[in-house]
Amino acid sequence: MLKKIGLAAALVGACAAGASAQRGQIVTRLLESSTTVAGAPLKYPAGAPKFTANISTLEPGGQTPRHQHPVPTFIYVMEGTLAVDGAGTREVKAGNAFMEVVDTWHRNRNPSSSEPVKYLLVFAGDDKTPYVVRDQ
Repeated sequence: MLKKIGLAAALVGACAAGASAQRGQIVTRLLESSTTVAGAPLKYPAGAPKFTANISTLEPGGQTPRHQHPVPTFIYVMEGTLAVDGAGTREVKAGNAFMEVVDTWHRNRNPSSSEPVKYLLVFAGDDKTPYVVRDQ
């Protein structure tokens, strides 16, 4: 639990890059966006706010099942290259961040044949809406 809280605190600190940095502090903005990677505007659900943060690793050649997110989803690629197939195909390299497509069927995959891809996902939802819906 403390590890999750520490990760969330680190993310909040990193996302506050535009705020005021303290002496001796280095702040790197990962992303500032009001649209998804496909250019659609971000919209928040109406219920009580709920943030969920996960780290996902895909082995070489691996992929997620086909799915969609009904809530805004922030992704930061920590290692490797992540390919996102849905509303076109985009490849995002380590050190880059984006807002995932919303309400759009897609899958994430690792195009590498030798290296895993590791990425942080932060879902900005509410207490009644699932953050992921999988294709049957």
